[in-house]
Amino acid sequence: MGDTKGKLCAMGTAEPTFYREDGKIYAAENARAQLAQTLSVRVQTVMVDIQTSNSQDVDQAYVMQAQSFATDAVIAGAQIISYWYDETGSRGRSKATYALACIDTNMSVAELNSRLQQAYPKDKDKNQQVRERAKAAFDALEKEEAKNTAARLK
Repeated sequence: MGDTKGKLCAMGTAEPTFYREDGKIYAAENARAQLAQTLSVRVQTVMVDIQTSNSQDVDQAYVMQAQSFATDAVIAGAQIISYWYDETGSRGRSKATYALACIDTNMSVAELNSRLQQAYPKDKDKNQQVRERAKAAFDALEKEEAKNTAARLK
């Protein structure tokens, strides 16, 4: 696998298909969906944390808009790093196809910030807080992923 430092990655799976190429398509879609879900949850956590730490009520519309922007950024920017086909079922079901999708965390944060600036130009302070906390959340997630990878390789 290539270098995934500075990237947020997710694995997608496709059940056995008649044509292997179909399995790759479905696994890639699933990987992007997993990545979008992870990013969406992170963004929601960051947004709620910012608003509650500032003693504000949680603005659900703002949170949902940010989640939507994050999901769009994943769909637009995620790259499939690799595919693999499990003939024997060593990792699960035999003849399943897997895909690894990654997105650059710096690009994700910048894209989210840009979209929030456009949608909420009057909320510059809040948008900046989202950018800073999202970056910190992605850095923490990257460290956690590296630790889990190291543990699996032992």
